[in-house]
Amino acid sequence: CKLCGNCEKICPGQPKAIKIEKNKVVFRRQDCIQCYCCYEVCSARAIRLSRPVLMQLWRRIKVPDVKGWLKSL
Repeated sequence: CKLCGNCEKICPGQPKAIKIEKNKVVFRRQDCIQCYCCYEVCSARAIRLSRPVLMQLWRRIKVPDVKGWLKSL
């Protein structure tokens, strides 16, 4: 982390889930709305998504029936 503050600026949550306080990044999981904007703007690639968060996101996505689609070709 370069402490650039981009993650804090982009966070749409109210209150913000990610803040820089006393030259440290503070993440408040309970305030995170899981938009992943902080992940997208981090030029240092210092933000990593944990597997449980990714699995929750995957469960929400409606995945089309790829096998059925391929048979129709």
